[in-house]
Amino acid sequence: MRFARGLIFLCKNFLIRLYSSAKILSTDVSLAYYNKLVKSKAMTIQERILELLDKKHWTKYKLAKEAGFYPTTVYDWFNEKNFTPDRNSIELICAALDISLTEFYSGIDEGELDGEQMLLLALFAKVPKKKRDIVFDLLRNLSE
Repeated sequence: MRFARGLIFLCKNFLIRLYSSAKILSTDVSLAYYNKLVKSKAMTIQERILELLDKKHWTKYKLAKEAGFYPTTVYDWFNEKNFTPDRNSIELICAALDISLTEFYSGIDEGELDGEQMLLLALFAKVPKKKRDIVFDLLRNLSE
């Protein structure tokens, strides 16, 4: 089940990158789209950051210092202002936490994937873009 959920997040990250690189959506819209996609799992970007901080035993202040933010910037992501970090900020967060963007969005440490999971990702990469919706629909149905 964890693998299926992770694969769904990985697919969602792929869509976000596809839309962003095609300049169909702006970065802020891409992040909003990500939050909308994961709403069913109730995981926002802020919740993902908190999850990663907890895993590293870091505070928000330590994240701010390690990533080069003002502490108030990080705190504004979590207070009543509820700002969402932009893509550049997420890239800095990933660098500070020593993780990839893929791991941030998917929750999958690429080093933990077994051969079968790597094969699935390699096969997915070969699926024509026009047919990837079929794969997404199948994964959604299988994971419910």
